[in-house]
Amino acid sequence: MKPGTGFRTAALTAAILLGLVLSVATIQAYTTVVINDPIMSPLPSRPEPLVAGGSFNVQVDADQSAAGWRARLVSTEGNIPLAAAGASYAAGKGWTVILDAPPVLESGLYGLNFAFSEGGKSVNVTQGRCVWAWSEWPTALRLTQATDIHEPYGKDFFAVFAYETNFLYPDMLVVTGDTVDIENTASAWTNLQGTLAEFNHPTYLLPGNHDYSGAKGTLYSKYGGAHNYTVTVGDFLFITLSSGSEGYIDMGQLSWAEGVLARNPGKVKIIAFHHPLFSSEYEDDQGGLTGGEITGSYTDMEALSSAMYFSWKEKMPEATELLRLIEAYDVRLILSGHVHRDMIYILNGSHYFITTTAIGGGLPPNNYHGYRLIKLDNNGNVELDPYAQSRLYSPPNSIPIGLLTYIYKNANDGSGSAVSAHIVNGMEMSVDDARLEFLVSGENPAETYSFTPEPDSYTVVTTGEGYRFVAMVDVPAESEYSITLSAEDDAGDPRITIDMPEEYKEGEELLATIHVEDAGWGVKSVKAWYSSGATWTPLDLPQGPTIVSGQWDYIYPYDEYNITIPGQAGQVTLKVEAEDYAGNKAEAQITATAAQEPQAYTLSVTTQPSGVQVTVNGNPKTTPYSESLPEGTYVVEAPPSATVSAKEYVFKQWSDGRTTTSRAVTLNADASLTVVYEEKQAPQPEPSGGIPVPAAFIAVGLAGAFIVARRARRGKAHPFFKK
Repeated sequence: MKPGTGFRTAALTAAILLGLVLSVATIQAYTTVVINDPIMSPLPSRPEPLVAGGSFNVQVDADQSAAGWRARLVSTEGNIPLAAAGASYAAGKGWTVILDAPPVLESGLYGLNFAFSEGGKSVNVTQGRCVWAWSEWPTALRLTQATDIHEPYGKDFFAVFAYETNFLYPDMLVVTGDTVDIENTASAWTNLQGTLAEFNHPTYLLPGNHDYSGAKGTLYSKYGGAHNYTVTVGDFLFITLSSGSEGYIDMGQLSWAEGVLARNPGKVKIIAFHHPLFSSEYEDDQGGLTGGEITGSYTDMEALSSAMYFSWKEKMPEATELLRLIEAYDVRLILSGHVHRDMIYILNGSHYFITTTAIGGGLPPNNYHGYRLIKLDNNGNVELDPYAQSRLYSPPNSIPIGLLTYIYKNANDGSGSAVSAHIVNGMEMSVDDARLEFLVSGENPAETYSFTPEPDSYTVVTTGEGYRFVAMVDVPAESEYSITLSAEDDAGDPRITIDMPEEYKEGEELLATIHVEDAGWGVKSVKAWYSSGATWTPLDLPQGPTIVSGQWDYIYPYDEYNITIPGQAGQVTLKVEAEDYAGNKAEAQITATAAQEPQAYTLSVTTQPSGVQVTVNGNPKTTPYSESLPEGTYVVEAPPSATVSAKEYVFKQWSDGRTTTSRAVTLNADASLTVVYEEKQAPQPEPSGGIPVPAAFIAVGLAGAFIVARRARRGKAHPFFKK
């Protein structure tokens, strides 16, 4: 979209909501890698098509000393050696190595393991998901188109899209630009590469204007891939072009494209670029432009200008040349994005200009995140998905994200002898030839396994983990479908475990965990209710899967639910029923009782005088103290002494005569305690011994002694001493 137009807040909110779905097998953490060193082609974002017995080129960034080329295709099913048929070196471009495929080749997406020596050192690298093999060339291509991911903001939507299309299983995916929001945001590339690694089919990327923001496209080259390229798949020619940051394709690219088109006169042609030739911004037309059938030619561009995007109208020579190539070389399908809404124009009844809403990023009003499913046969006939067919010129008309789910019950990792799958198709279109993978134990012979019900078709291969059965199924619109692969019958019931407290506090929520597993075909359904009387209230048990960036939880070895029961009085019973895919059922119940609240009584403590700090069970309380406490035993302790209003007091006794400062009180009724203190007395002098002499006499004696002493100084004797 044009800078400043964003609707990002709505998109982020929707992404959060999409993440609220469920749980059990996660994608491993991903580390971003440079994808064009040393293998510059093919790339994970531009896989090379290869037919059995055919050949393809590998471009390698290596010096002139490189030699000893060895290569093989790698997959979970094993390795397939490739023969090096020739190699050539060009200064500044590295090596081009020709590799030949064996005459028998299983169709699928492979990695390329490539080894050679350079400067006396051995080099061994693996480029993942970069070779698209065919046992024979197709007569039709079934492709999905997605656009405007805007990583990292669209990361969760892109993860959901990858999960859905792995089930839909198209031949290829085309992403028409704005893969990241800002090019030098590291998490954008981590999320993008991590999710692309999960696609089961080839993915082709091209840049949009946001992919040039921040680093001018240099980081896109390292982590995203080539800016423009061509791919040939049998009778089909696919060309990607870059409309850059300005919104048009320059003459140099158009000249290059014409050379490719001229060399492939008999091919059915597809061109993809980011900025649409025919469309507009929602801000410019407020949704008034809806696509349509148009007639015209590059010879009269002015007649078509009302439907043209503004950046192309500003570059009319380039727009004219682009349309000339489309008409002259009969390009049937032209894919674009950028405007974050759906728009389909059909020019002269044969050239399909398809613009698609965003996978991530913001949306105009009344639009949704979605993608396309398009079929193109080798006669050039274009078949759109039912959403596009039914709303051809009444957008939005792409397939909405989030209406298709599928889960596997049991581990699906080769450890068991049975796996079931359940699909919910909430779309307004049927899903035909959708793909399910079942990985079961190799301990049983492959012929002992069978499907219930039988799929449309299936294949089986032996892997190091067990047998991999790939089944193709049809699921009607707005329906559910279940299928089981097993080596034996299932006569055992599911096993239910409920973890819930025996007691709970009356009126408060009660937490419980329900765990259900099945040793046979897997758990099909779990239902739960609670009751505190005669009525059973159903509980909402969330159903999977959870699909967010970096976490795909859609495989369930068991079912587990953490539930909350609203506050109840008296007691509550939780009831759980479970059924497996063989029809076996089980039920379990558990009851919890509300704990009785202890009776409360009032404890009062006073002191004489008031204002003394006592303790109740170690907690300080100042008298007079009174508090309502639960029934029980409490220790009340009075201090040996206290100071109140600057006077010192000492403990004397409790009002009932007890003389210990600490006492225990059994509180089974209201209780009152009083502590008696007395004022502390001043200390008295200690007596010297003998007969006590009254103080008055001591005073008279001291006075007499004074008189005697004074007379002695005057030479007179006291009358007492006269003879």
